[in-house]
Amino acid sequence: MARRLSATEKGKAIDYSPRSPPRKRIKVQEMDTSDLIQENSLTLIGRLTNTVEQRIWAMLPFLPKRWNLQGKTIGSDLGHGCFQYRFDNKDDLKRVLDNRPYQYAGWMVIIERWEPIISADFPSQIPFWIELKGLPLHYWKPELISSIGKELGYLDTFTITKTSAKIRVTIDGLQPIIKETIMEFTGGKKVLVTLSYEKLGNHCSICQRLTHSTTNCPNTRNKAKRNDYHTTSTQPSDAKKSLDNNQKGRGTPYKSRTDRHGRSFGDHPLSSKPPEMEIPPR
Repeated sequence: MARRLSATEKGKAIDYSPRSPPRKRIKVQEMDTSDLIQENSLTLIGRLTNTVEQRIWAMLPFLPKRWNLQGKTIGSDLGHGCFQYRFDNKDDLKRVLDNRPYQYAGWMVIIERWEPIISADFPSQIPFWIELKGLPLHYWKPELISSIGKELGYLDTFTITKTSAKIRVTIDGLQPIIKETIMEFTGGKKVLVTLSYEKLGNHCSICQRLTHSTTNCPNTRNKAKRNDYHTTSTQPSDAKKSLDNNQKGRGTPYKSRTDRHGRSFGDHPLSSKPPEMEIPPR
């Protein structure tokens, strides 16, 4: 006799899986936006890297106080962890860009000059001065230093002195930062070069992202879940442990056995002898 198909197999089971809220798609028609592009020419767009630890409403008045601006600036919340500053002075805007990167509440803040582009990843670029540590001294050549910068991101400039070799590179702040690189030389020689970022705020030491702390790293949580699964699936339950121990202890006194809570069974109810009857004297 053929097996009957279940409601799930027939596709008639009730679907309890969570669903995303409904969204309305609206197609935008072509239009001339040149007037607004010109109006926003002195605007900076920013993004918080850790929205759990950073608050836009508190950050908006905080940063302009550090910038020592000559003119006025207006900050506003754009939603989704992004914000903008509108300047009335071109020199102020340039000074703010030149002095990047910035931090707020110990975490990085990404700031770029506004551009008329549509992308969920804008803004994302953040410039850093990076010191190269571990590179052999006789390879502190401009062509090698610049090539390292181009491998990491967009090379702005570099500097070589008697004591240090540094590069200023604009990198993608939404991606993990590179803290080490292996330099391969002719003849098979390899050298580990450490990249030391100046003005680098808090970040995850596990995945090297700027968006969360080490304790909140998804890699750590996923590893903990896997460990919990293997522990619960391979470790016997307390009841099974008690049963196994008692089975192993067959032949031992009943009083020495314990239940799954570790409590002694005590005297066996059938092993106790009935009290002897006293015979009254004649």
